[in-house]
Amino acid sequence: MCKDWKSERRVKQNVEKQLTADQIFEIDSPENFIINLFHYLTIKSNSRKPFTEAERPVLLLLNFEPTIAINGFGDLFHQAYTLKECQIVENGLKLLGLIKLAELLGKAKQIYLRHNLDVTDEEYQELEPFGFDETESKRLDEIEKLVWKTEGELYQIGLKVFLFAKENHTQFLSDPQQIVF
Repeated sequence: MCKDWKSERRVKQNVEKQLTADQIFEIDSPENFIINLFHYLTIKSNSRKPFTEAERPVLLLLNFEPTIAINGFGDLFHQAYTLKECQIVENGLKLLGLIKLAELLGKAKQIYLRHNLDVTDEEYQELEPFGFDETESKRLDEIEKLVWKTEGELYQIGLKVFLFAKENHTQFLSDPQQIVF
């Protein structure tokens, strides 16, 4: 419990003031960078300010693990992501080199889509989130377990986003069109 309190206090200290994107990119600590970038993007999202082409995918990727932890794996499709956002996350995971995780997300998405890859956004929204037969339900459960194990790939998202963003700093801030997820 004390550890959680210290961790929460450290997060609060790291985001006491809202940093600009330029200030965030000056941070060398991966943990502080990701905490502040997530905070920055969340505030931007909540205030309905427009995202650059790179910012929205990064926020979706940084939300991936917490969404699964809080709501469960199935809610990625049912509540958390649109069909387009699922594809953005899958492509983003591949871009970050998290191939096994991207493949598992793709397999789960196929099951959720009932193996119909020609689903429209409207049809996707109408899909019954719990209408799977026993075999498909078991397969989704197996995939969720593999997502948590996948050689730690789930826990590498933050570090991979940090490295990717630092490597693409100028494009990330000045010309987001060059980064495509």
